[in-house]
Amino acid sequence: MLDLDTVLISNLEAGTGTPIFRMKLVRWNGSAWVLLGTYEVTKAYLSRMKYDIFVQEDLLSVVTAIVNSNYAIEIERGLTVAGTDYSIVSNFYYIVDITYSEKDGGSHVVAELLPSMSISNIALDQSNRAVYNAIFSQVNSAYLGWDDTRDIWYDWVPPEETGATFSLVDARQIISISYQHFFSYIFPRWYKSILIYGVASNASNPLDGQYTPFTHARYTKFLWPDKPINLSWDDETTTQTYEPDGQNAAYHSIGRIAAADDPSDDPRFQDWGRVFNGVCYQFVQRPDLNLEQGDLVELSIDGFTETRCLEQFEFFKRGGSPAWVQVVRQLPFHPHLAYIEDWIDWYLTTPSSEGGGVPDDAFNSSPARSNIAANYRNPSARDVEVNAEYFGNVLNLDDSNVENALRSLDQAIITDHGGLGGLTDDDHTQYIRHALATAVSDFLVASGAGAYVKKTLAEVKTLLSLPEDHGTLGGLGDDDHTQYIKHALATAVSDFLVASGSGAFVKKTLAETKTILGITAGGLLSGSSFPGSPASGDTFYRTDLGMLFYYTGSEWRSQEFQFNGGTIYSSTTSGDVQAMRTDMSYYISKVILRTHPASPNNSTNYWTVKIYSNNLQMSAETVHYTFNTKLETDDVFTSREVAPTTASPGANDSHLWIVWSKTGSPGVFHISFDIYYYWVAS
Repeated sequence: MLDLDTVLISNLEAGTGTPIFRMKLVRWNGSAWVLLGTYEVTKAYLSRMKYDIFVQEDLLSVVTAIVNSNYAIEIERGLTVAGTDYSIVSNFYYIVDITYSEKDGGSHVVAELLPSMSISNIALDQSNRAVYNAIFSQVNSAYLGWDDTRDIWYDWVPPEETGATFSLVDARQIISISYQHFFSYIFPRWYKSILIYGVASNASNPLDGQYTPFTHARYTKFLWPDKPINLSWDDETTTQTYEPDGQNAAYHSIGRIAAADDPSDDPRFQDWGRVFNGVCYQFVQRPDLNLEQGDLVELSIDGFTETRCLEQFEFFKRGGSPAWVQVVRQLPFHPHLAYIEDWIDWYLTTPSSEGGGVPDDAFNSSPARSNIAANYRNPSARDVEVNAEYFGNVLNLDDSNVENALRSLDQAIITDHGGLGGLTDDDHTQYIRHALATAVSDFLVASGAGAYVKKTLAEVKTLLSLPEDHGTLGGLGDDDHTQYIKHALATAVSDFLVASGSGAFVKKTLAETKTILGITAGGLLSGSSFPGSPASGDTFYRTDLGMLFYYTGSEWRSQEFQFNGGTIYSSTTSGDVQAMRTDMSYYISKVILRTHPASPNNSTNYWTVKIYSNNLQMSAETVHYTFNTKLETDDVFTSREVAPTTASPGANDSHLWIVWSKTGSPGVFHISFDIYYYWVAS
């Protein structure tokens, strides 16, 4: 429920103030809704899925298309009280029909919650939430919402629909598909959201509140004339079902529900999702705009004891007999599609003698009661009649509707062809029988139009004029098969056949083949560029670089090289450097160091060793590895064999340095080093 201004609600209940009832005509431009005009409504019927609106203007000059178009309306409703407007604006409803009558002097607009446009390639092998998100992403609606506190149904995924998709000619079809296949129902909410509930999950079902109708409201009590289609949580032959009064009857084509757990086993489940067989209430009053479609409330007229979903309808009419009425009904289950058009026509043409728009005989006349009861029903398999006049085998006269017929067929019909009698009889004369074959390699040959006879192998050869032996054919030594290569091409031992282009081979000697393969005299592949498509472990000698490489699976890498040296009893900062070639990239692979700091060697008197590369002008450097001797033991050798912290010098690849420098006044320093590196070429 909404929580609107008390001034608005109190004046609505009292029937005071001036009604605000306007239609806003909008169009989706691909990224936003554009307002085309605002019009005063003369007559209106508002239901959950459909709006019927009458205005005085000719709108056919504004709305130019309906199918696959993006025209929609919003309805602004409220009151003007003491010069102040209090109003709310509805969801967008898409225009599906529009007519203009010169006689009536106005346009009749029919709008529905979903548009008349196609939906394509919606994947079914995903959760219900994902299916609906995909649907609504194609209908220019950014208002699909999810109430995870209310429903455990959203994330069910049907395993039987792997790879399945569906498309719709008209998006409005999803309304009926929702309850037939997804067991869910669509509710527009006034805060610009569309909520989708699953009929049988309803975990927790948090109340939207308790509600007391207006004091002038008139009530009708009724029993629903039909039960809805309910659900089975196993296959259709079991007795585990979801029907009122413990009835056990299978549900056919159970679809997405088959993989779901029985919600009655869920600790959060409440019984509201089941059919309520007790008395339901319906009341008529002046409109209370706090109520929303799909509200879960406890009503005062129910003694606040039953949680029930509410559905409502509104009727508005200006003129000499003004009226603004709200009809609210308790639903014993989530609603299916419903039509009460006969009652709507009756109501909109019935005058009111009360100043608030509530007719004296509302729901007290037979048109109201009978049409509501007769037309507001759930679609059910029992509503579809079957001509049972000639039944008498598996089915009988009692199977006069689809529901009964399917139940009887479940019990009696043979569903496996192998269960039929007489399968070995020759009932299908249009087929050829295996019994015609009497020996291996018998053939069937047409003896004329529409008839086959058996022929032996010898008879077939005679029909085809085939020789008994290929060797008896003439011209076997001719060169008739130009698609083949002849042995005569070989003129020496170790000749090779090498393609000279598409569809042609030529002979190459052993020496020519080695040249093609880049094999040197010693048998090693070589050249000034690496071969294409190498395999991990391949070796290749680069003649231009003068170096042997092997392929690691991702790069051509040389063997490892060393930069080594050292000093004995160094007492000053010193080091060593090696110039590096720049036609390839080098990487430091390992550092081996032996260091011997003489006393004193401590936290204030110590040596620092740094291995680094720098650029040609020595203006930038990359440090590969560094350490100090603070924690080393005086007058004892320490050994290090480590990987560099940074292997690649990057752009600083002209000089490779090792430098040792002192801090404070340490003792003399002994160091020997081996720096291993390799080259990578392209």
